[in-house]
Amino acid sequence: MPRAFRALACAFAITAVFAGGARAEVNEITVAQQYGVSFLPLMMMEKNQLIEKHAAAAGLSGIKVSWAKVAGPSAMNDGLISSALHFAAQGAPSLITLWDKTRGQIKGVSAMTTYPLYLVTRNPAVKGIGDSTASQTAWALMGICACGDLERPSIQRGLRFLLSSQNTDGSWSEPEITGTGFPRVFYLKYDLYRQNFPLLALATYANYRAGRGHPQSFYRS
Repeated sequence: MPRAFRALACAFAITAVFAGGARAEVNEITVAQQYGVSFLPLMMMEKNQLIEKHAAAAGLSGIKVSWAKVAGPSAMNDGLISSALHFAAQGAPSLITLWDKTRGQIKGVSAMTTYPLYLVTRNPAVKGIGDSTASQTAWALMGICACGDLERPSIQRGLRFLLSSQNTDGSWSEPEITGTGFPRVFYLKYDLYRQNFPLLALATYANYRAGRGHPQSFYRS
């Protein structure tokens, strides 16, 4: 990695960088980021020109930084592999994919946010075995409610489960890991899933029952 890239890497709090073989020093770098609160550190870096300031302090004055707003990781992956991008804010799945495709030429620089990742088994003997969870029950409940028959047993079972498993403070407990990273490889735990989706499911049922909102899917003309 050339001197310019080595110095700038220290200023970055992003997760992937193109680290290919010998390259000429550059006067301009391009950084890609997605939308959302998770990318607030990069927004502050752009607003306050932190990269330019740290580069100048390292003796690399005149560095120009271009910021690219990208809607998803696929475009970032293509940009990093083609060298159209120098740095990008990526999640763990994208970083693993990039590292594998480039035989390690694309490397992580620094963590920007944190969330738990868990490795799970591929053993088919335990596939699909597990307790019901509030978030997954809520997803199923909303889907079945859209069918139109609010009295069907599956809907009533889902409602009873959500109401009976609700804590006294109105929250739900869910230690299980249910967010898919790579199916059958690793999963993510989104702590707000256990709160948001049960509330949304109960509200969806109540609105359907009261005739508020759009008609159920099967009733649309």
